[in-house]
Amino acid sequence: INLLNERIWNQKVDVSAWRLEHPYLAKPEIMVRAKNPKKAIIEAAGEVLADIKEFRKLFGAAVK
Repeated sequence: INLLNERIWNQKVDVSAWRLEHPYLAKPEIMVRAKNPKKAIIEAAGEVLADIKEFRKLFGAAVK
C-alpha cells in the first residue's frame, strides 16, 4: 500500500492517503483527490506492476 500511495503522489494529485481500521479484519482504503483519481490509481498500479516485473527479472538473473 505504501508503494502504491507513493506512486499515486508521483501522479501530481492534490491528496493521496490510505488507512486501515484493523490490521487483521479490515481492507485498506485508498483516498485520492485529483482531477481524475481513478486514472491516477490505475497508472500508479501499472507502474508498481512494471517495477515488480523488472525486479523479478533482475533478481532471477542475480540468483542464477
